[in-house]
Amino acid sequence: MNENNINESERTEQSSSITKALVSKSYFPWLSIIFSLVCIYILASQLDFNFPFSSDIKSLIFHPTHLKALLASLLLVFLLELFIFNRHQQINQSSFQRLTQQIEQTWKQKNKQQLRANTYSDHTNKLKSFISDKLIEYMDFDEKFIHFKGIASEVRHNGVISYDKINIALNRAIEQQRFLAIYEQKNALNGTQTIDENAQQTESSLYDYQSAKDSINYLWDLLDLSTAENMSLYIGNKLIEYEENYFQTQLNANQHTDTSLTIGYHPTFYPLQALLMSLQLFTDSEETRHLLINGKINSELFNQPFNFENEQFLICTDTTNELLGNPNHIVLLLENLIKNAQFFSNKIRYKQKSDRIVINIASTKLEVDEVYEDDSEPTNDAILFSIYNRGNNIADEELDQIFKLGYTTRRKKDVHGRGLGLYFANEIVKGYQGTIKAININSNKTTYKLILGLASGEIFIYFIQCEKLNERMVCCLLESENSIDNIRNRDENKLNNDLKIEHDIPLKTIQIMNLTSEQIFSIEEIASNNKTIQTWVDNRSVENSLRLPEWEISLNVFKKKQIFTFKALDITGVRFDVNIPSVLE
Repeated sequence: MNENNINESERTEQSSSITKALVSKSYFPWLSIIFSLVCIYILASQLDFNFPFSSDIKSLIFHPTHLKALLASLLLVFLLELFIFNRHQQINQSSFQRLTQQIEQTWKQKNKQQLRANTYSDHTNKLKSFISDKLIEYMDFDEKFIHFKGIASEVRHNGVISYDKINIALNRAIEQQRFLAIYEQKNALNGTQTIDENAQQTESSLYDYQSAKDSINYLWDLLDLSTAENMSLYIGNKLIEYEENYFQTQLNANQHTDTSLTIGYHPTFYPLQALLMSLQLFTDSEETRHLLINGKINSELFNQPFNFENEQFLICTDTTNELLGNPNHIVLLLENLIKNAQFFSNKIRYKQKSDRIVINIASTKLEVDEVYEDDSEPTNDAILFSIYNRGNNIADEELDQIFKLGYTTRRKKDVHGRGLGLYFANEIVKGYQGTIKAININSNKTTYKLILGLASGEIFIYFIQCEKLNERMVCCLLESENSIDNIRNRDENKLNNDLKIEHDIPLKTIQIMNLTSEQIFSIEEIASNNKTIQTWVDNRSVENSLRLPEWEISLNVFKKKQIFTFKALDITGVRFDVNIPSVLE
């Protein structure tokens, strides 16, 4: 209010000064006044006052003709002065209007500049506040990280003796349980006794001891990594040590000597071993537990295809070469990626029964130019770890930022590691001279051709279009493959992610064709006497190496009618691909 009053007073002062300037430039009728005074003087001389005029001059001046001419001249002067005055008045008015408009425009521009200055000032203050908060936050984070490294260093320094004692005790217990398990198996084979609860208890105890040993070794290796000045350089130096021992093992292979007994560890391991060790932190499956126990005895069991699925994970691994180094480093890598996948998969707005964290392990080829900068020609065989979770995509500008120390996309109330997990993962991969990247997976617009064959021999063909709109999958029936009336022309509020088709006659065959990839899913014979709900899930999607299902179908019988349901599934999410060079053959 005060600023507005000041502006109004300033504008009033400027208007008054302009008015004064215009008045000072106005025309004054000097000629008419002077001519009128002369005429008055002459007329006054007609009266017998003592004016210095002779009688001849008076008779000449006051001659009727001359007097008329004098009055006519006075009238002409008045008219001329009036014309000049009106002309100046118009010029002054136009100048006044022009100057008034200029003042208005000037004040408008001044107000805009003032408003812009206030806005920029607010933005500047906010930016200063944001930068100061971030600096304080990062300084606080650095102090905490340094403090964490200091604590880890103290724990490692003071815990060496305790670590050695625990390790020795666990090794003895594991050897005893292995000897007992072998003894019980031999007795069972000889027929002296059968495998009973004692054998199962022995295996369970062996797993507990082995799990405890793996956990203490994992904790110790984590302390080593945490206290290292340069994590990737530390792992690289360790790999050189493991590589020397590996080649020494190869040289001693013909002599049938086990170098691992001398150095205390195996220089190589299979990727499946590291995956199973990391899964111990997330699931207690008897299948994975049994494979991990037996694989520690016979490592070749880890070099077999492995498929596993539960409510949380979908795992598929192929036979691969071995990796060099400490398996706990890969366990830490996988643990951080799996925890990251768990966090963001739990933030999904629309849940699906088919949602899983998908983990794949396969052999691949490294792009040598991305890893090596010299002119050497190393092998490009590598192991590919893929970890996928359904959820929101990562913004393009954040794809390269997420591996930096302290960077996180989570909100403060959700932050636990403060941007350490992916940083650790990236440092481990750099130590192995591998690559890691995040890839956004999207649900594409797809049209399916559905062919339903009835037991009567009739065939019905449907075209179904699926697309993701406003964070949820929807689908609709089309009249034909190239129908103009597509899903975008429908009322979104009336669209669902499933379609139901009813038939009085039982279904005999089902065929679904993806018109984009031309992949075909077919069921040639459906049991007509099955009254339960039958469900099939697509596992031949376009995306896949990951085998992400894009649809789900089910068949249900209700009141002598068969209800066929097609449900579109959302596969939008993020996949982390990790490429690590395998052992040189």
